[in-house]
Amino acid sequence: MDWAEGFRYLTIYKAREGHCRVPVGHKENGFRLGSWVDRQRQRKDAETLSEARRQQLDELGFVWDPFEADWAEGFRYLKMYKEREGHCRVPFKHIENGFRLGSWVVRQRQSKDAETLSEARRQQLDELGFVWDPFETDWAEGFRYLTIYKEREGHCRVPATHKENGFRLGGWVNKQRHAETLSEARRQQLDELGFVWDPHDADWEEGVRYLKMYKEREGHCRVPWSHEENGFRLGQWVSRQRQRPVSEARRRRLDELGFVWDPLEGEQKVG
Repeated sequence: MDWAEGFRYLTIYKAREGHCRVPVGHKENGFRLGSWVDRQRQRKDAETLSEARRQQLDELGFVWDPFEADWAEGFRYLKMYKEREGHCRVPFKHIENGFRLGSWVVRQRQSKDAETLSEARRQQLDELGFVWDPFETDWAEGFRYLTIYKEREGHCRVPATHKENGFRLGGWVNKQRHAETLSEARRQQLDELGFVWDPHDADWEEGVRYLKMYKEREGHCRVPWSHEENGFRLGQWVSRQRQRPVSEARRRRLDELGFVWDPLEGEQKVG
């Protein structure tokens, strides 16, 4: 294979693509450029590549170690991502300027687990704030945002679609309720914060609490449909108890409070 022809096609490739990282199977106008590039690396390792040719390739930006170049490029793009987004939690499918950064990030985690990542590279990533365990980091961030939400709202009943500073807190909360592998330590942290494991049950208990307040103030349980008690839509809650099947235990609690199951009948009795 002619060296001059290979170098010419590599020059063309570089001018078009902006780099010399030629895929191994790539052909340029029928010329097997990828194979030619690979042979130059082999000749350099075998010390059969002349100094003049090596210099020509260096001046063109030839990539002698594609794995090393890929790592350096990945790290460079991760820096850019961190500067823009403020963190290193790169989604798996994310592409940064054509570079598959999400896949690169996953490979670094796998390399660390397999103990094939050098200490120097690990240190570089640590200094940048690399996320080795995205699930652990996601949980810590979710708990932090839930704490902020609780301090502001006074409760942990986060709407399903709610986002806190861009973080999908509602989705995170829902995952904690259905997580079968939630550790006892995390469950305890959530309990101490006042986490709502069953939002429907919590809603019912809150409704009873507000109905008690209403009864103490008004002397009856005939709540107008549009009435709100301290922001809680008590009138609608009362209507739902009449429309939906209620457990015997809940029915007994409402009866003891003087709940009006048929508001029309209740009005006739009062009259």
